[in-house]
Amino acid sequence: MKHSCYLCEHDTPVELPQSLVEAAAKGDVAIFAGAGISTEVPAVFPVNMYTEVAQELNIDPGPSFPAVMQRYEDQNGRPDLVRKIWQRFDYADSFPGLRSDATRFHRELATMPYISDIITTNWDRYFEQDCGAIPIVADSDYALHSLPNRKVYKIHGSIDSLSSLVATSDDYQRVLESLKGNAIGGTLRHLLATKTVIFIGYSLSDSDFIEIYKTLTTGMSKMRPRAYIVSPFPPPNASDFDLSVLQTGGDHFLHQLKEAVTSHHDHYLFDDIYDWVRKAHERVSRAHADAQELNHKEFPGVIYCLSYQDGLLDACSRILTRRKTGEYSDGARVHRLAHNYEAMRKKKKKEQNYWDVSYIEGYLNGLTLLLLEDEQQADLLPLFFCFTRKDLNSVNDARKSIKTLRKRRPKVWQAAMEISDKMAVDMIPRHTPFL
Repeated sequence: MKHSCYLCEHDTPVELPQSLVEAAAKGDVAIFAGAGISTEVPAVFPVNMYTEVAQELNIDPGPSFPAVMQRYEDQNGRPDLVRKIWQRFDYADSFPGLRSDATRFHRELATMPYISDIITTNWDRYFEQDCGAIPIVADSDYALHSLPNRKVYKIHGSIDSLSSLVATSDDYQRVLESLKGNAIGGTLRHLLATKTVIFIGYSLSDSDFIEIYKTLTTGMSKMRPRAYIVSPFPPPNASDFDLSVLQTGGDHFLHQLKEAVTSHHDHYLFDDIYDWVRKAHERVSRAHADAQELNHKEFPGVIYCLSYQDGLLDACSRILTRRKTGEYSDGARVHRLAHNYEAMRKKKKKEQNYWDVSYIEGYLNGLTLLLLEDEQQADLLPLFFCFTRKDLNSVNDARKSIKTLRKRRPKVWQAAMEISDKMAVDMIPRHTPFL
């Protein structure tokens, strides 16, 4: 209960500037994320890493984070420092509750497709795992930069590349120098100069953050877009950094921003759609098991029913798997996908490839789930399929319709017979996600 209270006690409503909402909707917002949105929130560990290491070294709080890490490395060696960092993440990840608390921010961000650029000083892999972001840690990672996926620029390295970790004073000095001339530094300066940047999870009293901020913004004019800092505790010196304050918790801020964008821009979809898809997947899975009881030798038309269900299940599975990328939260993109599949369905029908036609029919219905107005409409999704009738929701109705296929659609029935003849009697047809 204590953890739950802490997680929500700072979730105060905040009035979002309309210019910020519009910038987000246009894809002109970038997130600059610090430790305060990840494992360093009090709900995850009793003490943060700084305090843990300082206590182990028996030193009073006061020196900066990298100074304390430097002292630990000088006393114990680099391998011990790296192991301590790795063990901390490993421990959090081994308890689903802790990991869930550490990734509240990331899960909220996941379904905001209009935010595609993230800058972070965090070492964890949560932006990659929970937001589908491609990590850019070193200049060599720019081989993946042209991909359309969300990117996370990890200026302090990644736990997935132990040699890249930036923790000590020596590490910080090296990175500050490299940011002045490397590709990542150039990208970050471009983002700061052209996008509305929102800093979340940082303290403006942190000397290390101040050094990074100054390094990246030196020489920029006041013509760059307004930047914001989100914090439950308003920093008194925000104006020194030309930052506007939004006083609330990080994940609550994202939730409010998402609500504002989806309310004003119809082509962005609310998160409820994923619950509809998950429930549909469960219902179709049960229907698929029922349809498998109809042997294709006795009922050749069941091949199309199973193919339809394969398409529907594959669509639902992909939507749920790719939720973290936010790509299916973009209704305009879903419409384009559906248009492309409809064109493909017509082509396959013209070719009399009914096996593929039935699969595409199912896949299209899966995509259509995302575009419905309410869950009641989603409940009307046909669970079974036959070329003689498409509003089938029971195996008995499916069996009756399949029996009429030979008489009503002889060419379609003959194509099913040809597929059935090539399979053993106990084989269950499976349409893979390739067309």
